[in-house]
Amino acid sequence: MNIPDMMASLVSARHNTKMAYDVYKLCKEEEEAVRDNLMVKLAQSGLKSAKDAETGTMASIATRESIKVIDESKVLRWIKENPVLELKPYVGLNKLAFTPVAKQWLKETGEIIPGTELDEVDYISIKEKKK
Repeated sequence: MNIPDMMASLVSARHNTKMAYDVYKLCKEEEEAVRDNLMVKLAQSGLKSAKDAETGTMASIATRESIKVIDESKVLRWIKENPVLELKPYVGLNKLAFTPVAKQWLKETGEIIPGTELDEVDYISIKEKKK
């Protein structure tokens, strides 16, 4: 393939990619709107889950918990005061390493580490019946 043909092929591929992305965005927006409406409808009905008897599809409202660092200096101070933890605060806080430790600490002690907060977000879990 010569250079002009390759350039034309690249332009065509970019055009196809953009069209596919535009379709994806529309589908994703529709998915999010339906998901949000389903959560509202379940909540209004006082339900945490529902099952379609015909298809076997099940939808449930679940809660995802995460630890959010709101004051890094308080967290670093707490880490220094609790040397039993295998975290080394060098220049700053490694949030990727810290988060599982904070979750485990909360689970074992029921305490939220100073400088953090527990963030809870509801989401829809949907399971289709296996065929």
